[in-house]
Amino acid sequence: MSSLQKFFLLITVIALAASAVPGKATAGEARLLRYPHIMGDRVVFVYAGDIWTVPVQGGRARRITSFPEGLELFPRISPDGKTIAFSGEYCGTRQVYTIPYEGGEPRRLTYYPDVGRMPPRGGYDYMIIDWTTDGRILVRHNHTPFGKRVGRYYLIDPDSPGLPSPLQLPEAGPGSLSPDGKKIAYNIKSREFRTWKRYQAGRAQDVFIYDLENDRTEQVTDYAGTDNFPMWVGESIYFTSDRERTLNLFRYDFSTREITRVTSYDYYDVLWPSRGGDRIVFEKGGYLFWHDTGTGNTERIDITLGSDKPYTRPVYRNIKENIGSYTISPSGARAAFAARGEIFTVPAEYGVTRNISRTPGVRERELEWSPDGKYLLYLSEVSGEYEIWMRPKSGDGEARQLTTETDSWIMGIDWSPDSRKVVFTDKKNRLWVLDVESGKRVVADRSMVNGIHHYSFSPDSRWLCYTKRSEENFMTSIWAYSLESDEAMKLTGDYSNDREPVFSADGKYIYFISQRDFIYGDKDWEDRIYIGTLSPGIPSPMAPRNDEEEVAGEGGDEKKEKDEKVEIESIDAERFASRVVALPLEHKRYYSLSPVEGGILFI
Repeated sequence: MSSLQKFFLLITVIALAASAVPGKATAGEARLLRYPHIMGDRVVFVYAGDIWTVPVQGGRARRITSFPEGLELFPRISPDGKTIAFSGEYCGTRQVYTIPYEGGEPRRLTYYPDVGRMPPRGGYDYMIIDWTTDGRILVRHNHTPFGKRVGRYYLIDPDSPGLPSPLQLPEAGPGSLSPDGKKIAYNIKSREFRTWKRYQAGRAQDVFIYDLENDRTEQVTDYAGTDNFPMWVGESIYFTSDRERTLNLFRYDFSTREITRVTSYDYYDVLWPSRGGDRIVFEKGGYLFWHDTGTGNTERIDITLGSDKPYTRPVYRNIKENIGSYTISPSGARAAFAARGEIFTVPAEYGVTRNISRTPGVRERELEWSPDGKYLLYLSEVSGEYEIWMRPKSGDGEARQLTTETDSWIMGIDWSPDSRKVVFTDKKNRLWVLDVESGKRVVADRSMVNGIHHYSFSPDSRWLCYTKRSEENFMTSIWAYSLESDEAMKLTGDYSNDREPVFSADGKYIYFISQRDFIYGDKDWEDRIYIGTLSPGIPSPMAPRNDEEEVAGEGGDEKKEKDEKVEIESIDAERFASRVVALPLEHKRYYSLSPVEGGILFI
């Protein structure tokens, strides 16, 4: 059985046992509290998919829902403080329910099917928005012709449940009614579940006021970024905005039409705020805070949870479905897997599975086995942010941190063939080369329009080739970087999409994929694999063949010994494109080039 066959067999049958043991929280600490609402001295919130209540002064919270097979979300306390409206999954579909504040049996109010499961950024259907002064419930329901992620407002009367009554507005997000119930402050768009920091594009939110009696709309804010969760309190509208980078609470005053900053947080955003009377409650960093609009004071609500925390108990699980990344040792004797934040190594045939990280409170991801077989490279958040680490393959000995104070999300780590360098990119579109021994890193190149992808080392570890997008026309080209001279050079032009370059195993060529042929029948550009020589003196592998009789003793000096070390002294970048030819392959969609002795593997 080959190493490749063994690997795929491992993927099929591997069953890893992991003990998920969380870090211990400090006594009395309660975090991950979401979707709060306040009414007078009463606060309601969601923790672990259940609804809990607590006094605004804090203390021990009380769970009032406990259904194990579905979520209860978006609770809102009625103006009299006696009832909580919420969105629940009790019957295989999301619907609107009410429950007494002191607890009891939930009462179903809606029967129209929800839109079903959506991706996390799509959020949920049947979001409870507010209560009217006459005891009706304002709900955002995604029953629209525009798509299941777009919702509009409906009113539900708890005394006569059935079909909700739609409001005039065709589309709406978070909002709140005026004290007299005749107007509503709202966001037209909903983007609460899309965690786009400092977003300033088509789904940016502004605050509007809609007159329900006269069908008139007034725009309150026009900031290019996020102004959301408007909360009507007396003669002001409070809302959250990232106009100073972090989402904070702001106030719009009707009399002066001025906007004033209310909170001044610079780390965690103010999330999911809601108002009840003259008080506002919100989530920040997993904790709950309440704001008194009369005094301007903001205080944290210290909450203790008397929960058995079923999802934090140690358990044994088969985690073959949770593998996030993998790598194979150079000989194929073992494979390493990152699953549920831990690193495991697994034998190809005989032996035991080892957990070599044993950091249950920290996540490790993106594994790469060093070419010399000694180390595993990976990303870990043990320092608070993801950084590059390495540790011995056996798990014995201390892990070593290779990067510190990285100011951007790291992606795509890879070793050099000599195991002395590491290449990676980040979300600032930089291509980095890191020296393993010294920890020194340099920026090899940077793209101004998109990330740098598909990079690989030369066999002698002295060069990188990679794909970079043009600033002028957004086409991708092949580039090369010399680690010795710290010089980046462009190899192909801007008039075809070239990608996935790799050096040949003998260091003479660069293979890459390009879309240079327009197929009229398909009306589309198609891939082929191309090869280019690094210098004019290297014969093209696609040149016409011509057999000649070789005489003993002639030409022997020109032949390269099989075991001779590959060294690439220079690359003739200026005329590289003129030496590129296509391999004799069909027009297809090609991926994942991998050089081997005498040729190239691909998918």
